[in-house]
Amino acid sequence: MLRRLFSTCGFAWAVRISGFITLALCIVATCAVSTRLSKASKPVASTWFDVKHFKDVAFMLLIIGGVIVSLGLFIPNFYIVSYATDHSIPSSLAFTTLAVLNGASILGRLAPPYLSDVFGRFNLLAPSAFFAGFFTLLLWTFALSEAEIMLYAIIFGFFSGAFNALVIPCIAQISDIREIGVRIGMLYTIISFPSLCGGPAAGALLKLNHGSYLGMIMLSGTTVVVGSFFILWSRLRIDARLLARV
Repeated sequence: MLRRLFSTCGFAWAVRISGFITLALCIVATCAVSTRLSKASKPVASTWFDVKHFKDVAFMLLIIGGVIVSLGLFIPNFYIVSYATDHSIPSSLAFTTLAVLNGASILGRLAPPYLSDVFGRFNLLAPSAFFAGFFTLLLWTFALSEAEIMLYAIIFGFFSGAFNALVIPCIAQISDIREIGVRIGMLYTIISFPSLCGGPAAGALLKLNHGSYLGMIMLSGTTVVVGSFFILWSRLRIDARLLARV
């Protein structure tokens, strides 16, 4: 959609139209939200950001892992199209790689959360983050042809989508029901900064390396893998038994 809007409406209006569509969908989603608590229930937390939650070690480790993962997780979304174009993939097909990545992400947002009720949410969150970073280092580093780039887009899209879908259920699992909203807000507030910084940092590395994508790929893959170990640490703080459903 954006590619067609770029050519027909220009960049500015393409972004505006995308924003209006997002606004409309968010309004529908907001109107559909309801609470499971009765009006008589008093919320435990009175502020949108409460440092007392950092005393929960499992929650704190999950936050740290989320921060590190978010620094590199969105870099492929920003640069896979330009990477494909720079490797002699036609521009029309290069944009398709991003669509394929997002399509695989939809599957990743559906299947793993469904399976998490059986295998455990943390048990799937940590591997999802790990494999997103691992395959970035393993596949994207050496992806030169159209088929190789598409393969990476599918695999990364699936595991990155799984991470994005599972992190909130993990927050809910270790939180009092009256504190879930505050903790989710804290998580997204904190990880918003590395999420925004990852793209510019990758661009700076791309410029520093004179157009070579290797440094950017290393940043993306390494941060996601390292972050997954903090998530695993959080899981082990909850239950140290490796085969426990957590």
